[in-house]
Amino acid sequence: MMFFKKIMTSMSLMLVTTFLLTACSNKNNSTTEVLDESGDNKTKIALLIQDKSENKTNFDVAESVIASKEYQREKMDNSNVDIKLFKLPKNYNENEKEVSNIFSDIEKDKDINVLVASSNEGGLVNYVKALKGKRKDILTISANLADNDEELINTFDLNFKNMNVNKAKRVVDFSKSLGAETFCYFVDGEQKNDKKIEETIELMKKTATENSMPIVEIVVPDNLDRYGKKMFVSNKIDELIIEKGKEINIFAFNQDYDDILLSKVIKNGIYISEFSSPNIDKKMLNYFGIGHLSRNSEDYGWMNTQIINYLGKYGIERHIGSMGALQDPFVLQFAIELGISMNAKEQEVSKAYNSYYLEKVSNTRCNISSGFINKKSGVGNFKYVIPDQISY
Repeated sequence: MMFFKKIMTSMSLMLVTTFLLTACSNKNNSTTEVLDESGDNKTKIALLIQDKSENKTNFDVAESVIASKEYQREKMDNSNVDIKLFKLPKNYNENEKEVSNIFSDIEKDKDINVLVASSNEGGLVNYVKALKGKRKDILTISANLADNDEELINTFDLNFKNMNVNKAKRVVDFSKSLGAETFCYFVDGEQKNDKKIEETIELMKKTATENSMPIVEIVVPDNLDRYGKKMFVSNKIDELIIEKGKEINIFAFNQDYDDILLSKVIKNGIYISEFSSPNIDKKMLNYFGIGHLSRNSEDYGWMNTQIINYLGKYGIERHIGSMGALQDPFVLQFAIELGISMNAKEQEVSKAYNSYYLEKVSNTRCNISSGFINKKSGVGNFKYVIPDQISY
């Protein structure tokens, strides 16, 4: 598939970063249609999300992006962006009056020209329809909004959701591209009863066979405590290195073992095509002792670059792989950046039906290479977002 073929090397990522110190700065001739310029239209985004207690992921993204835009406004001459946060009440489907008041405030604010809405609870479509009837000048974008997909297509100008795909093929294929010759995975005994994990293992085995790649399963005994399990994994990896050499890829389903895998990469130079989660940038920053400000806390492009620079100092390049960003937070970040760019440049809505344009926005404004897939043929305003694999 297209989005699995675009492997971003550490060199290319660093080259991009040299002229993109933030998501929305600095002019580049090949990307002027998406980068901020002093003559851009002023953009005010109404960012509609749930409270932190109901959706921490979205709330953290909102805080990070808002802090980043405020910093740009203070430090840069070409920032014409303002984001106003609107928090939905808890159980908002039972609080119609308060939700109506929020949309009334959005309608009355004539400076608002973009609405980005995200929630893991449905029930916003009718409010958005009413708003669009009164404010046709507002570009409406949904990001991982839980309302029915067909209703989203018929209501919002643009819609984006993450695409849940089994990681098995991605993880095995990428391990080979990194240079591993054998694929080894650790699974806890009790995890073997998990149907989803069982399906992942079967697909891993199939993919390894297709790649003519030996695959080794190591079951972590259930009778060990947490510390004992971690010691078991650490010792077993050492045994595998002695037996098979350093050209092995290690994968573990249990996130408790992520720090062990990291230590083995640094010490032994083995390969990790992906950790227990598609992206553990935050965990790696903490592990390596790399500090960050609140405005960078959800900026995966920035985090990826810091990790690449750190590993480069130790000569450990292209030994760790990852999805370029966690999908849930990235979809919201991307939707915000897209809304800013489209309003700033007076782009027609149909411009965003073009996946190439969306890829350019993702690459340039978010510093993340991504694929965009139509939900169904002939429908341009609903796309799945899949960040590409990268190597650090």
